Amino acid sequence: MAWPGERASMLNGGPHGLSELLYAFTSSAANNGGAFAGFSGNTAWYNTALALAMIIGRLLPIVAVLGIAGTFATQRPGVITSGTLRTYSPTFIVLVVATTLLIIGLEYLPALALGPVADGPK
Repeated sequence: MAWPGERASMLNGGPHGLSELLYAFTSSAANNGGAFAGFSGNTAWYNTALALAMIIGRLLPIVAVLGIAGTFATQRPGVITSGTLRTYSPTFIVLVVATTLLIIGLEYLPALALGPVADGPK
């Protein structure tokens, strides 16, 4: 974003340009490939960087999950007591969903919200 040749692919600079770039990389990592209307990522740098983001965002989680599954497959079942949190209980599901939404919200919402706010009327 700081290189002069790559700034030409963004119609909007400053905070809105940062929001465009953040959305493009997040969308590529999620394998959607969308972008804001003011962002034209059709340069060699952005094509390569977005492709690497897509590979990292899709391949590394798959490898990590397969590694975790292999580790769990070799373990013996543990002892179930009254203090065991069962993974099929509503409490476990609520805790996992709430934690996931909290972490994602704390990572992305400030950057996505502050871009348009900083770009607003002055």
